[in-house]
Amino acid sequence: CKCGHGHEDHDPNRLGCRGCGCPSYSSAWLCTVCEGKWEDHETLWETEEERRLQRLPVGQAFLPLQSTPEIQEIAFGQGGQAPGGRTYALPHRPKPERSVKLMMERCPHYGGAGGLED
Repeated sequence: CKCGHGHEDHDPNRLGCRGCGCPSYSSAWLCTVCEGKWEDHETLWETEEERRLQRLPVGQAFLPLQSTPEIQEIAFGQGGQAPGGRTYALPHRPKPERSVKLMMERCPHYGGAGGLED
């Protein structure tokens, strides 16, 4: 957030910051596809099966910037590999991060109780 605190410092429902009290999460980055901010987007969770039923791309075809491989190479370079064979991917975590855990608990499509708390 522009307040200097990360997304985990903001309440996932009301978006207010627990660290400094700013009223909402205000992203300091832009989307690589549309150049919009986080606030300008709506998150949609889809399974691969749901995408296949809608005849939408899945797997490698669904990667960001797939339709423009030249820009994809500039943005992600070397197929996601850093010099020396290292990857830019986050390390595996045996326990899911907080946002994934909340989604799994609260989203009915992912085995959760369903719905967000008021």
